[in-house]
Amino acid sequence: FETPKTVVERKECFMNKEISVIVTTFNDETEITTLFDDIFTQELKPYEIVVADGGSSDNTIQIIQKIKLKSEIPIKLLFGKRLNISQGLNEAIKNTSGEFIAIMMTGNRYGSSYLKMLYNCIEKNMADIAYPIVFGEKSNNFQKIYCDALMSSKEEDSFPSNHGVLIHTGVFKKVGLFFEKFIYAGEDTEFYNRARKYGLKMICEPEAEVV
Repeated sequence: FETPKTVVERKECFMNKEISVIVTTFNDETEITTLFDDIFTQELKPYEIVVADGGSSDNTIQIIQKIKLKSEIPIKLLFGKRLNISQGLNEAIKNTSGEFIAIMMTGNRYGSSYLKMLYNCIEKNMADIAYPIVFGEKSNNFQKIYCDALMSSKEEDSFPSNHGVLIHTGVFKKVGLFFEKFIYAGEDTEFYNRARKYGLKMICEPEAEVV
């Protein structure tokens, strides 16, 4: 996937409007249906949904398979391997066919205009990455430190996270995939810092609702 270099080339991409949503799961039987509901009610529908499961031992796989049977949006389910978050994201990315990749996670709620706002933000600003302000929970010390450091409610202090982001596929061609040795967290901070060093354009869209 080559990143377009001119306004004309970039505009041609937007005419395609193909968005692939990727999701990673691990024992998410209590939250996966809610996430799919949020995806299905988007004003701008994704082209496809790719789910990479990390080795769930509950009913996550069975629930997704039932959702898949009724879904008007094609769902690709990758399972059978033990994957951490980074590995799951990378597996999902490799199995997408859209021009843009939206990362959405269980445990978050997404407003119906979420994808449309991020997409319009990229189009308006000719950006490579668009992301919302994510308001995380602060029910323990780790969450409080993480949210205060990386989830500022101020647009000028905000930074992309994998709780919600839209990425042009050319970014992965230039920057590479997520670093797979982070087991539980940190893959997004490392990746978007890498993208920043490459000079890629990352724009915050504060109106895109994610909680």
